Parts: sequence; C-alpha cells; structure tokens
Amino acid sequence: MIDNKPVLDIPFKMEVVNKIFDKLKLCVSKQQYMEAVIPSNMGYIKLYGIADFEYPEMLTDLKTTEHYSCNKYKDYCQCPVYSLIRKVNGKPIKAFKYLVTDFNKVYQETYIPTEHMHLKLMNLLYEFINFIEYFKNHINNQKIFGGK
Repeated sequence: MIDNKPVLDIPFKMEVVNKIFDKLKLCVSKQQYMEAVIPSNMGYIKLYGIADFEYPEMLTDLKTTEHYSCNKYKDYCQCPVYSLIRKVNGKPIKAFKYLVTDFNKVYQETYIPTEHMHLKLMNLLYEFINFIEYFKNHINNQKIFGGK
C-alpha cells in the first residue's frame, strides 16, 4: 500500500518492458505539454494536454490495460486533439500511435490524422459547449467557465 491505497499487483515482465523501451528509445521528448487556441464560430476554444512521447512527425501515448482488444482506442480524443494542436502550431504530425500493454504483450494502434478527424472533433466540442451552455444554471463548478 502507498498512502493507504492498494497498489496494483501486476508484475511487469522484463521482456515486455524491453519491447516498450525499444519502441520509445528514439523519442525526442517525454511528457510534453502542448496547447493551442482554436478560433471557431462559437468563440475561441483552448485545447491542451500532455503527450507521453514526442517524435518530429509522430506522437505516442503509452497505455496499460488488463484486457486489450484491437482498435480499443480508435475513438479516444487524444489523437485528434494532439494532432490538431500540432497542426495549428505549425508542426503537424503524420501519425499518432497508442503503445499498449496488457502486461503480457505489447500492441500498437497507429492512426493517421485527417481533416475529417479534426472536423469530427470540432463537432464534438460544439455539442459539448452547447450542452454546457444549456445546463449552465445547474453547473456549480466555476472552473468550467474559466473561473477558479
């Protein structure tokens, strides 16, 4: 236990660790904060996040899971968000890779950022903004509206 919280009792196998290391050893930076402000018909939208591993034309996110299935992360927002941030900042990526382990094997899901992916993300953001605006009177957390 750490700080009275149970520790996940899944031992990492050395061959799994080595496979992951081999795939990440050429990265140019780790845990890179990135952000961009996107102008839209609803105002400015700030997107931000921390990319696990950065390469000149690719980002990689490291994932662990107990149960892996092919394309598990296909609909996650990290790929479209981070690729749009890089595009807006003038450093577009050619690929986004999820590097995944179930503690026994290592899997990869690679996605190519597209304009369609970015439009789909923007539509999702518009829907979310509309939802928040509609229920604004019921939301107590002022951080959502830029407060502290």
